[in-house]
Amino acid sequence: MTNYVQWTREEIEPTLRLADFVLVEIPGVKELVFERPINHMPNVSIRIYTSICGDAVRGVGQDAARVNLIYKGKHIWKSKRVHRTKNFLVNLIKRCRDAYTSVCLEPCAKCGKPMVLRYNKKDSSKRFWGCSAFPECKYTANIK
Repeated sequence: MTNYVQWTREEIEPTLRLADFVLVEIPGVKELVFERPINHMPNVSIRIYTSICGDAVRGVGQDAARVNLIYKGKHIWKSKRVHRTKNFLVNLIKRCRDAYTSVCLEPCAKCGKPMVLRYNKKDSSKRFWGCSAFPECKYTANIK
């Protein structure tokens, strides 16, 4: 059985600020949204959505944070949900690290958009770089 914990904005915001995240407002989004650019990738950022505070607060056990990679305002990668448990902040930062390492240093050789980490559907242990513009661009590359 999972033990959910009530987290507050005052508890998570200082940790996220230490990791260079800033609070951003996105029209139409009721959740708290934190964002941090990825310095080596122009127009790519890590974005965290959570309804820990604000109009969209849900009860303990119903809320989870989501970590996404964003390219020019579009979602190009997402992590598994991070549930509000005792280790919420540790798990959230881990998901942010996963996001950071899931974008390739080199852009797509075909269209120039970011390449993101993908997994083979038949064998999830096999990974490759895939263009974030999929299905419009189907370029892939092996992980070196």
